[in-house]
Parts: sequence; C-alpha cells; structure tokens
Amino acid sequence: MVDLGYNYRLTDLQCALGLSQLRKLEQWLARRRAIAAQYGAAFRELFAIRPLAALPGVEHAYHLYVVQLDMKRLRTSRAEVFAALRAEGIGVNVHYIPVHLHPYYREHQGTAVALCPRGGSLRTNPQPADVLPHERPGRAGRHRSGPQGRR
Repeated sequence: MVDLGYNYRLTDLQCALGLSQLRKLEQWLARRRAIAAQYGAAFRELFAIRPLAALPGVEHAYHLYVVQLDMKRLRTSRAEVFAALRAEGIGVNVHYIPVHLHPYYREHQGTAVALCPRGGSLRTNPQPADVLPHERPGRAGRHRSGPQGRR
C-alpha cells in the first residue's frame, strides 16, 4: 500500500450474490477442511515444516493453508523453495505484508521491522497455499492457479 484509500461499500447486486453463495458455505468449508487434513497428514512427518496451529474449539475456514518453514534446517532460500514447488505445479506466495511494513506507513510513520520484529520476520517464512474447495481428492495443493498449475 503506497497511499491511504477509501472504505468502499458493496453494491446491492454484490450483496445479493453474496447472500446466494451463503447457501453453499458449509459445503465449501467442509471441503476446505478435508483438504487441510490431507495437508496436515502429509506434513506430520516432515521435520522442517510447521503448519499454523488451530486452537482447540476454533473452526478454521482454511482460505489459506499456512506453514512456516525452518529455513536453517532446509539449508535453502525461500526463493528456491518457491521455485521448486512451482515447478511441481504447486501455487505458493507471500499473501500478506505486515501493515507496518507497507510503504505508506514506512514513509509517513517511520515504521520498520524493529517495531514488530516477530511480525516482520514472519513475512520471510510463511508459505501459504490456497485451499480450493473444488480440488479433487489426492490433488490438494496442486493448484491450477499457480504459474505452472497442473490440470
């Protein structure tokens, strides 16, 4: 974000579309949770991958599946991990930049990584992947949305 923006409102048409999609919400959430369970089972035995923990009693929507990589144990860079995953058709990206690290706040408020060192360091380690409810079983994580996505 390079400048402050506006608080946009939804149109009536967008609201109507959103209301019609709410009927499918439970089905979509169940599918995303099933995909997340596949990811969790796959990552359970891997020493350098730590999925984002879900707190007891909290139902996660899994619009993203976030893992933190132990880059020291992997002995590689985030760029190399991204390239290898993308070569396999797995879409990965850094989706969120901590608010205090956006250019606007850095320039106008003088914020820096040191303001929130833990939040700033998380920017370099998480590896989120979209959890798409239309994925076929056994294909979780092989995203058509990635640059080299497989069908």
